[in-house]
Amino acid sequence: MVATNDTRVEKENNKLSTFGGHQVVNIRSILNVALCEERVENTAAGVVVYQGWAVIGSEEADAVWLISKLTYDANGYFDNRAWAEGEDTFDKVWASRATYNYSY
Repeated sequence: MVATNDTRVEKENNKLSTFGGHQVVNIRSILNVALCEERVENTAAGVVVYQGWAVIGSEEADAVWLISKLTYDANGYFDNRAWAEGEDTFDKVWASRATYNYSY
């Protein structure tokens, strides 16, 4: 659960738009086409635990995924996003997401 005035999720998502000091353009919004697909793993209560992104058509066993793990505080509010092996790179395996170490 994210509070209405909680900007932490927005700030974390904005990190996805910057890479190496260069601004990444959201091609999907410009061309209205999807170039990347997303996988999400939720808890039984529907809370997102893992998010992953890869080029459309990628297999879950391919080492082509960018994977993050979301954590929440004791009240159920979004706390932080950590990256598989501490890297925001497209070289992880979605099927192995639970085996990675997650850090910032």
